[in-house]
Amino acid sequence: MKKADAIVQSFLLLLTLISLLLSITMDRGFGYCIFYLQLIITLWQIVSAMEMIGGHEKYPYRHFKKAKIYMISFFVYLLGFAFVCGKGRDLLPVTWFFSGWLPVLFYAVFTLQVAFAKTPKRKTFMDIIN
Repeated sequence: MKKADAIVQSFLLLLTLISLLLSITMDRGFGYCIFYLQLIITLWQIVSAMEMIGGHEKYPYRHFKKAKIYMISFFVYLLGFAFVCGKGRDLLPVTWFFSGWLPVLFYAVFTLQVAFAKTPKRKTFMDIIN
């Protein structure tokens, strides 16, 4: 399941990168596409993190801890974004929009590490004891 999650997140990030390049070169409203892709990626990651936190028995504690860090950072970002937008300043919402990619990239890298981590193969009883 985590491999599918990592593949979907990588595909969405690739679409976002393509949209960013198209918005720079063509200037045809691909900026809105980036905004919507950020929304889709964020929602996907929230569901993924909630699944990891809810099913923490099947994941190691360090994965559970990183998923909690992502959820806390997302809610701090969301509260900060609401505060900044409530003030009505022009430049700050743009800054907060781009800083919203930090939790997205953190969780994407984390998901790739979890999905494609190499686990050592145990062959004998002595490997288990050592």
